[in-house]
Amino acid sequence: MSEQSKRLAAQFEHSKDKRQTNDASGLQRELLLDEAFVSMRVELKEHLEKQCEELNHEPQIENILIPNLGDEPRQRRRP
Repeated sequence: MSEQSKRLAAQFEHSKDKRQTNDASGLQRELLLDEAFVSMRVELKEHLEKQCEELNHEPQIENILIPNLGDEPRQRRRP
């Protein structure tokens, strides 16, 4: 085996190890972001529902606001 092929093989091995580490870190980061997004979405939905409920009690609004983040189609007819 020549010196050049040894050096290239060592660089390849280093690159492969680095890629595996980056892949694992990326996957961990992605899972963390997924969990954070789900938590943030729940908090946002709760806040939106609370705001709509409060505003719907105002005479100017008269129960026309519907909290909807797009996950379930809703239709409400005005009373």
